This record gives sequence, C-alpha cells and structure tokens, in this order.
Amino acid sequence: FGLGAVKGIGEGAVEAVLEARNRVGHFRGLAHFAAEVDPKALNHKVFECLIKAGAFDGFGYTRAALWKGLDGIVGWAQRRCDEQEAGQGSLFAGATVIEPQPDATLPEWGEAEKLRNEKEALGFYLTGSPLSQHEALLAGKVTHTTADLKEAVEHEGQVAVAGVVARVKRIKIKSGANAGRLRAVFSLEDEHGSVSVSLFADTLQKHDHLLQEDAVLLVRGTLRMRTEVELNAQEVVPLAALELEQVAELDLQIGPRVEQAALLRLRDVLADHAGELPVRLTLCRGDERVCIAPAGRFKVRYAPALVAAVEAILGPGAVVPVMSVPDDAPALVG
Repeated sequence: FGLGAVKGIGEGAVEAVLEARNRVGHFRGLAHFAAEVDPKALNHKVFECLIKAGAFDGFGYTRAALWKGLDGIVGWAQRRCDEQEAGQGSLFAGATVIEPQPDATLPEWGEAEKLRNEKEALGFYLTGSPLSQHEALLAGKVTHTTADLKEAVEHEGQVAVAGVVARVKRIKIKSGANAGRLRAVFSLEDEHGSVSVSLFADTLQKHDHLLQEDAVLLVRGTLRMRTEVELNAQEVVPLAALELEQVAELDLQIGPRVEQAALLRLRDVLADHAGELPVRLTLCRGDERVCIAPAGRFKVRYAPALVAAVEAILGPGAVVPVMSVPDDAPALVG
C-alpha cells in the first residue's frame, strides 16, 4: 500500500523515508528508522499515522507498544541528530549504539481500537472488519452487503444491511409538514464499501440515540437511486437487540441451598415480567443436574430488570440465556 496514501503523510515525508531506505537498506526497528530519516521531514504526527496504518508491524512489536514508546524513541533520535550536527558524533566513533526499544510485553490494542485507528490512517479497514466478530449474530438477518445494493435497487422490497456508522449529519427540515424538525444522514460501512442512509423525522426521533460514530448497526429499509444508491431507513437495530432476538429460552440455575421462600419470590418475579420467552429451571446438586419446565404461564419478557431481580434471589450468574442459531443460517452475503 503506497505510503503517499496514508493520511497525514506528505510527499516530503515519503521522499525522506525512501532516501533513508535506499541509503541504509532495511530498518532494524523504530529507533533505527527515527535516527536515519531526516527529522525535519517527519514530525510526531507522521510517526503516529504510520503506526496506526501498520507500517511498522514488521518490527515485531504491537502497535500499542510502538505507540507507547514513541515519545522516548523520537526524543532519543532527535538528541542523536543534534549531537552529530554539533560534531559530537566523532567522540563515539566505533562505539556500539544502544537503541531504545518498545516494551515487548505490551499487548495489542483491542480489535475495535486497532481497526478504528487503521481506518483513520488509511480510510478503510485493512486487517479485519468490525463486523467479523458479529458474523454469527448477523447470520440470517443481513440480506445484502453494500456491494449488492446497485443490483437490488431495481427490485422492490426491503433490504437489511449491517455496518459501522460514520459521518453522522443531522439536518433541520426547512419546509413541509415536518418543517423545523430534524432528519439525519450517515454512512453505513461494511467490508465491501459504504451506503448513504437517510432517517426522516419520525424514524430519527425513534432511533437518534443509536447514531453514534463507530456503532455497529443493522439497518432495514428501502432503496432509491439518485446520483448513487441511498437507503431510506425504516428500522435501526443495535447488536444488543439482535442478541435478545436470538434468545430462545432462559435457564435459571438453582443451587442446593435455595429455600422455599426464595422460590416463592422467584415465582412472583417471573409473574411480574410476563412475556413470550420460555423458562426452564435447572436444579444443581453437585455434579447432578435436573431440568424442570415450569407451566406456560411463567413465560417472561427478557430484560435487564428481570435478570437483576432473579440474580438477587438465586445469585450472580444464575440467569443463562439459551441462544437459538439455525443450523442452516446463511453466511453474510458476499
């Protein structure tokens, strides 16, 4: 990937890197790089952009370690350059130069932070996608990727596209029945590209709190073609809601010392959260497990309040969601 395409790297910086590389050959590490490239051409921001882009990954340290050690290494390289310009370099001629090294024990940034920094430096995700870790959750719910939408626009009906939110704009409506209210436009990005998504006033009012930069969402809506394909959102679904959609049953773990009074309180809690989700009780006695299916009237509505109320009676971790993922769930289209 061309250095000139890394955001924040100018032509002068690229030429300075190439000059040093042609002169010394392979760079041993970040300190060697910093010492050999003309410091007047590379400011601190350039180093940061190169780390985010993964340009120094070949040095054998995590990007987090390179980032943490950057100040000390650049400072050392600048002092070395100043000494050489002042003629002090000859005092140490033939001596072994000890280059500062990043902390090899520092773990990598979390996947989300690594990809976010990568996209900031390159304009796209290079080593992965924020959607990858949610592929099982999205299976069967995504109908199209952004690459498929130009073909889909010719057909009527809804599409469901998953992606990462970017460049959110809220715009005041100037005329019509919704004059004075807000609509929103944002870019929904997946590993194939992006699509512009519009939310009109009523839809925005319902989903505005979900439109956060870097949020992963499933957007259901209809397509239209203007200068490019646009998606008119009718529903915006966060990952947490998708997880709830896949809960098929709640397994309540009951330990050996639960008294009858606690079970009566549990009965009342289940009745207070009546819904359509089945519940099963698992009686735990050492290595033995006995599962009991309560009467249908004890079906519940899964919510954080229910989990908190049940775990206050049965103990932390007593509520175990049983997920339902179809065996034949298709992989993401594309």
